[in-house]
Amino acid sequence: MIEKLRFRATHSLANPSEVTDEVLHIALKESEEICKDRDVKDYARLDIAYIRLKLYLKIALEGQDELLLKNALNVVEQSPLICDDGQKTSGTHYQSDIRESVYC
Repeated sequence: MIEKLRFRATHSLANPSEVTDEVLHIALKESEEICKDRDVKDYARLDIAYIRLKLYLKIALEGQDELLLKNALNVVEQSPLICDDGQKTSGTHYQSDIRESVYC
């Protein structure tokens, strides 16, 4: 994933020399934090990491960047949750256990 992000950043940013391993790792880590506990497609993770990279490098976001981030965050929101036991549940619902009444 880091190589895909490196390729995208070096080919689309004006100053590719600013793209270092440290910056790439920070952007990917922040992307993973945003996608935590969800089964998110790689393209959405990569889009989020790319936007985080641009923000970290203090590059102003354009309208297409904002749209890209908005769409990626919608994909994250709709992605299924990964439970502790490894099962996937709907991204809009969560799995719960039946509670016993404390009054009986």
